[in-house]
Amino acid sequence: MRKSKFNEKADGIILNHTENNSICYAEIRKKIPEYTTKQIRQRWKNQLDPALCHDRLDESEETLIIELVKNNQGPNGKIHWINLIPIVKAMTGKSRSENKLKNFWYSKRGQLLSKNYKPSRDDDGVQEISRLDILCQETLKYDFLR
Repeated sequence: MRKSKFNEKADGIILNHTENNSICYAEIRKKIPEYTTKQIRQRWKNQLDPALCHDRLDESEETLIIELVKNNQGPNGKIHWINLIPIVKAMTGKSRSENKLKNFWYSKRGQLLSKNYKPSRDDDGVQEISRLDILCQETLKYDFLR
């Protein structure tokens, strides 16, 4: 199925259905068949949910996200973004979408890593810290948040 851009009519159908009922994306899809259930779910979770704050991340939120990623990254490097959303909300009072957090993190990571940073090495020539640690330290050290 081709990806269609959402319009006001489709947004209205999604909003009306979520106001009156528990959210069932398959039911909503019956009313707007040009969109997949996944597209409808993503539209709700990233754009239409009235609980979401769409303002830019402020400096304290950006710093919090960096620290949360550093402290909550799995042993395989996987970041469970869905687990960070409630922490961000509890600490800032603002509900942010998973996409908002991920887009910020990967954008800042790319900006830092594109600067060809050379990490320091110990006396044996072994790199002392992981690339994630480098990213977090350098982001905080050089204030890449601005």
